[in-house]
Amino acid sequence: MNIVFVCHGDLTSQSTYHVLSIAEQLIRSGHHCIVCIPSRSGNEPSNIRVTSVPIRDFEESIKNGLSFPDGSAPTLIHCWTPREQVRTFTEQLSQQYGCPYFVHLEDNEREILNRELIDITYKALAELPVDEQENHIQNNKEIRIHPYRHWVFLKSAAGCTVLIDRLKEHVPTGTPVQLFWPGYDDCFSSPPGKSKEDLKKKYGIAPSQFVVLYSGAFHTINYGEVCRMVTALKILVNRGMPLCFVKTGHNEFPDLLKDGIKKGWVKDLGFLPRESLPELYGLSDVLIQPGRSDSFNEYRFPSKLPEALASKLPVILPHCNLGLVLKDGVEALISYEDSMEKLIDSILYLYENPEEKARIGANGWMFCKENLDWGKSAGLIASFYDACLSRSREELLELGLIQTEATDFRLTTSTFPAMGREGSLRGAVAPEDIYMLFLEERKFNGNGSILANGATLRTSALLKTISRSKKKIKKYKRISIIELMIILVLLSLLLYV
Repeated sequence: MNIVFVCHGDLTSQSTYHVLSIAEQLIRSGHHCIVCIPSRSGNEPSNIRVTSVPIRDFEESIKNGLSFPDGSAPTLIHCWTPREQVRTFTEQLSQQYGCPYFVHLEDNEREILNRELIDITYKALAELPVDEQENHIQNNKEIRIHPYRHWVFLKSAAGCTVLIDRLKEHVPTGTPVQLFWPGYDDCFSSPPGKSKEDLKKKYGIAPSQFVVLYSGAFHTINYGEVCRMVTALKILVNRGMPLCFVKTGHNEFPDLLKDGIKKGWVKDLGFLPRESLPELYGLSDVLIQPGRSDSFNEYRFPSKLPEALASKLPVILPHCNLGLVLKDGVEALISYEDSMEKLIDSILYLYENPEEKARIGANGWMFCKENLDWGKSAGLIASFYDACLSRSREELLELGLIQTEATDFRLTTSTFPAMGREGSLRGAVAPEDIYMLFLEERKFNGNGSILANGATLRTSALLKTISRSKKKIKKYKRISIIELMIILVLLSLLLYV
């Protein structure tokens, strides 16, 4: 088959890595592949993955056409997400070559749009006349879905692929659908070539420091959960834990880490060449995938998880997506509660039990090796193409490849309001956590050191204090949004000034 993949990101995008990994496997199986990206601009050689897959940008693909080794036209197009820029380009290619297209879903696109909308929810937006919907999408129109048009686009697809099972809810009824999981690059399962001590020295980390890794971006969609993660780490540092937080990737909120960088326990390394990442996994003690089970996290498969598991690095993650499959305390540590206290105790468990840390990391690697394999995923996808293009609807139904559940683009599973309305802070820090942090800060002097009668690393004593103060916590729960904002401003002053 001659297969055209359409990406929504450039060659530095994690999503594009997925596409390239699949294309490389399909080429090994005898297929021909071309990968199309929106633009080549901004792709520095040190930041992109070396690949033998032909790369074209959208403009040159339309202007010069797409040429395969056998001289034939594309057999099919497989586009990554139904976002507007991808949708319009895919429809143009499909019409030009008269070939079917498949659509891949990797995120809850409705929830991403919902969190960016101003003064209207996704559900309300989807109820508006089609021509009015675009007027409410103020920012990033090209890289977000259009509520109605993306649904028509999906209904006309030859099939859909999904990265996590819950995303099948966003596939139109009667459309063929195939689930596959991502894999990992071999470099993550190989020792980095240097000792952990040498790697720590290279990045300016003390030998005694317990390294917490977050290899991902800080952005508006995940602000609440990364804020809670950083706050939990600050509490541990204040209590005297020798902790170093290492972050890679883009950061839209540099002030969130400014205090930690100044005090020396945070290393914000920014966007790094991919070949540097195995070293960071090799020097780290744990990777945190923050968050909770919600309408964003339940519909995604964080790309950092296969890399961490392949590196035998223990992972702390919420009870959703891969957290529903990994065995708690065996292959990972699962956070069933959306609280900083639970995250703190999970970090401490690994810090205080190095043998358990090694055991969980080894078991996570075994799970990864058995289940997260690009070769297996590419085989599933190729078989899905063949079935959709050669078998009848009845045969696809018998194979379990048809979405039989009733679905509707106007329905949303969102638990968050849009920005600009009451509640737009989206629970970045819960009232109990505000009170917890308030009590913590009172135990330290101006330099952040523990007073003579200060706290221990464990939270049990603090939790008893909070338990005795339920009336105070309930009072926090009844405060207005304005009062909550004032509290958060004061909290920011405590944390970052």
